[in-house]
Amino acid sequence: MKKSTKYILVGTAFFLLGLHFSLSALYAFRRHYDIPLVESVANRYGFPFLHQGYSLFVPMSDFDDFLEVRYREGGNWTAFQEIGNRYEYDVDSKLRQFEEFSTANLNNQIINNLYWKDGVRQLERIEQSTDYGRAVYFCQRLERYKRKLTHSHTYIDSLQIRLVFHFHPLNGEQKNDVFEFSKELVEIDK
Repeated sequence: MKKSTKYILVGTAFFLLGLHFSLSALYAFRRHYDIPLVESVANRYGFPFLHQGYSLFVPMSDFDDFLEVRYREGGNWTAFQEIGNRYEYDVDSKLRQFEEFSTANLNNQIINNLYWKDGVRQLERIEQSTDYGRAVYFCQRLERYKRKLTHSHTYIDSLQIRLVFHFHPLNGEQKNDVFEFSKELVEIDK
C-alpha cells in the first residue's frame, strides 16, 4: 500500500473519530446551548445510539409520564389504554425508547405552548406541533401493525391520545394529571 493511501486512511479514521466524539459531546450537553440546528443534528445522531431510559442507573423520578390511546371502533370509543400495555412491547425495546422520546417532546410542547383561557386549558398550539403529529402517527402505525398481525376486520376511523403524568405519592396522596388531546381522523384499515 502506498504511503499516501495510508495517510488518507489514517486521516479519515481520525476525522470520523473526532466527529463521533464531537457529536456525542454535543448530545450529552444539549441542554446547555441554544442553537437549534446543532441541537437537531446532535439529537439525530445521539438519540438512537446513546439514549438510555430513565430507570437505567438512577432512581425513579418523582413522576412517570406515558401515552394512552383510544380508538373509535364500530361507532363506539374504546377505553384509554397505555400504549406499552396495549401493544405489549418490552421496557428495553426501541418502541419504548420512541415512546419516551415522544413523551419528552410533548412535555416540552406543554411547557412552552400551554395556556389557559377562561380557566380552561388550551391545547391547540400543542396539537399543531410536529411532536404531537409524531405521537399520533406512532399510535396509528402500531395499531395498523397489530391489526395486520391479528387479521382484525373491525373498522377504525378515529383515534385520540392523551399524555398522563402519574405523580408518585407524597404523604399517601395519589395524583394524576391528564392532557387529553382532540380526536383525530385516521386511516388505519386501508
